[in-house]
Amino acid sequence: MAETITPEPVIIEPEDQLYRRLNPDQIHDDGTVSRAAFINRGSDVSVNIAKLTSIEKTMAGYENQGLTSLRAADVRAKELEVVHDPCPEHEPDNFAHALITGKITKGIARALASCSTVIRFASVE
Repeated sequence: MAETITPEPVIIEPEDQLYRRLNPDQIHDDGTVSRAAFINRGSDVSVNIAKLTSIEKTMAGYENQGLTSLRAADVRAKELEVVHDPCPEHEPDNFAHALITGKITKGIARALASCSTVIRFASVE
C-alpha cells in the first residue's frame, strides 16, 4: 500500500494575493465584487494563494466563473485568518488551496468585497 504524503503548509505573508472564484451573480453591473462572494453559509471561504498557482490553474474547470484577488493583509485586518489548506479532499491536486476562517458578518463580507479587484469577469450564457 502506498504511503500518503501530506504536503507541508506554507506561511501566507501579508502581501500575498488570494484568488477567489466568483459566480456571475457575485459581480455587480458596475464591475465591483458583491459581498455574497465572501459569505459561505457558515463554512470557511476557499481561496487560492496566487504565488503557488496561476490564474489558468485556478480557473481550470470553472471557465464560466469570474476571478477576484485580495491581499491576505486585508483579510487579517478584519480579524479573520488565512490558513494554507493544501490538497483538500475536494481538490486533491490543488496545493495552492487556502481557507479564510473566522466569523464573516455581512459587514465584513462587504469590506472584503471592497478590497477585492476583479481579474476576470464571469461569462453569462
